[in-house]
Amino acid sequence: MPPPYKVTRIEEWEEVEDAALASKRCIQPQRDMAEPGTNWKKAQETWEALGERVIYFAICEANYPQTLLGYVRLFNTTPEVSANPTWIVDYMWPISAEVIVMVAETLKGTVMTKSYFNNDLLTRRWPRVALSLNVPEAPYRVQTESLADWLVVVP
Repeated sequence: MPPPYKVTRIEEWEEVEDAALASKRCIQPQRDMAEPGTNWKKAQETWEALGERVIYFAICEANYPQTLLGYVRLFNTTPEVSANPTWIVDYMWPISAEVIVMVAETLKGTVMTKSYFNNDLLTRRWPRVALSLNVPEAPYRVQTESLADWLVVVP
């Protein structure tokens, strides 16, 4: 059975806004009668401040790729290591282990994620590591502020 989602790396901030608007997340812009999300400005500042250290992937329906469902945001926590960076999933909607695997398959390096988002548990049995991973210069972050159990994504 093919995966229900398709992921595509986002290259422009407007694409991030489109994904946030489609999924009604807190970083949605004020557009088409929608109120701006509470974290829209901070997320945009993070995009501008960190450049390639923060990346987004759009999540679409596999059968209808024009239908945006949400996004994944990742931070590079090891910018000094270009050959094998460590990426951490900071935010994802909709929550899906399959989406994380698809994203990990497209990136060079290691991808790590927490085992839950908003009380939704990822049910994969990936190796678990207790670490404090942080991106202190990021004006906006969700998952990276304290010691946590991180799962090492194994595609």
